[in-house]
Amino acid sequence: MKIRILLNVFIGVTFCFFSVTAQDTLNVAPFTDEGELNLVPAIFGDTTETGERANLNRVYRLQRGGIYLMDQTIFADFPIHLVAGGDDSQRPPMLVRGKYPTGDPIKTFFTFTGDELSHSFENIFFTGVDEDRAYLSQWNRGLKVAGDNINLSLSNCIMNAWSGLFLEITGDNTSLFVRDSKWRNGVGSQAPPWGAQQNVVFSTHIDTIIFTNNTVFNTGGFWLFQEDGIADYVKVEHNTIFTGLIDQIRMRDFVNTHFRSNLLYGTHAYGQTQSEQEASWFDKDGEVISMFSIDTSGIDLLASNGLVESDKKIKVSHNAYFSPQALKDWWATIDGINTPVFMHERTKAMFNNDNDWPGLEAFQNLEMDPQFTDTDMETWVVDEVIKYCDNTRNGAALTDRNYDVQTGNIDPLLINWPLPESLVYTNATLLSGGHDGLPVGDLNWYPELRGDYEENPTATNDLPKQNTVNVINSISPNPAKDIISIEVTFDNNSQANLNILDINGALVKSIPTETYNVGYNIINIDVNDIGTGTYILQVKTKNNISNRRFVKTK
Repeated sequence: MKIRILLNVFIGVTFCFFSVTAQDTLNVAPFTDEGELNLVPAIFGDTTETGERANLNRVYRLQRGGIYLMDQTIFADFPIHLVAGGDDSQRPPMLVRGKYPTGDPIKTFFTFTGDELSHSFENIFFTGVDEDRAYLSQWNRGLKVAGDNINLSLSNCIMNAWSGLFLEITGDNTSLFVRDSKWRNGVGSQAPPWGAQQNVVFSTHIDTIIFTNNTVFNTGGFWLFQEDGIADYVKVEHNTIFTGLIDQIRMRDFVNTHFRSNLLYGTHAYGQTQSEQEASWFDKDGEVISMFSIDTSGIDLLASNGLVESDKKIKVSHNAYFSPQALKDWWATIDGINTPVFMHERTKAMFNNDNDWPGLEAFQNLEMDPQFTDTDMETWVVDEVIKYCDNTRNGAALTDRNYDVQTGNIDPLLINWPLPESLVYTNATLLSGGHDGLPVGDLNWYPELRGDYEENPTATNDLPKQNTVNVINSISPNPAKDIISIEVTFDNNSQANLNILDINGALVKSIPTETYNVGYNIINIDVNDIGTGTYILQVKTKNNISNRRFVKTK
């Protein structure tokens, strides 16, 4: 497929195929020598003569400033690892939705189909507009996790102009790590006010979700969504959410969660009419819209994970939230509208009930204006959000609310770099108001302090989740009655200690340290001496801790 509109973008870019620069790294240019699209063929063609993947540890390194048009979805039953070359003085490589031969734009960049795989993206720019610079009016997806037991990591990535949703998870036991990334200009006309959803989980069980030091700027709703499902461990910490139409976080079945040091400004801007409240548009049981909301979980849902309500451990602390005056003035023009609260009555009642929920804690959550330094940006975005909400309620034409256009950049494929927005603020209380004494919100706005942050995913009350390569290939049978068989792969001869932990991370059983051979090992463990429930098998070596969940039955 020839490029008809983008060639002028790449003047000065060397057109070449990929070349090996390190054992596991391939450089991939946007085009081949013949001017053909290169990324999809480079990935699909990276095989041996007999059709196997040439290297399952392959890293594809893309050119900064490059635009990579994808004319088909990559269905990956093999690991995908994309990174950017060079330094951050140039825009990260941008993935753009091209078109099928029929002329229809593709909807999804990557669909991860294989089980038990890890995928990662670092310094990649995902844009939601297609090659014609058009917002897609359908529910497009940037990434889709369809396989089970998949680890997905995004670091320093940008998700720009997604009017449908960016990430969809349908597979079970996903572990999702998103750090130092940004969602921006998530607007458009897709099903307002429900459009511009960002990360949606449709499966009933997630292993791990860690979102730290990210920014959500000028988007719609559902930054993080899981309805009627459980995540074993969730950490949402030091994120900045700057304006949004509806719920930014809808995960009412939290069971083991830290929600700390986040800044929410101008969220839930759409408000909630009485009829919307009665119809439970934005929350169950006719509750008012709430920035943080939990509920009792279904008995079967909890039991399937070896839990009861009193097992829940949720800490909500050191967050800041604020609705600007212009937004409050608009709400005042609508008779009977509900405006957002940080916690509504149902959620507060659960946190105040130490008998039934001894593990719930909420404190030091402040309603406070951060006092952003870029007041022109603040005013423009808030005014556009109000206009968008008002037009939606009155059936008027909608705008794209694209902040780049306001700053003089009318071409969404030629984004200025660095990005124009700044969410630096001056409120002295918030500048040291995080749970760790650091500024509330995304610390990337304070780069001199970013290195002081410690994610600490194994805090006392957390499940022991680690962002490492999981050496545990499988546990069978699962569920198990008496004996479990663990398949483990080590990179070298390794001394390993095997532990069985309960769902709260407490040690239940320990298997003495042994030395295992490099490569594939099968280890059998007698579990007759532990009770029924959900457990975590932990394999600990000198440099790695790996965990996998299993269920013990009668």
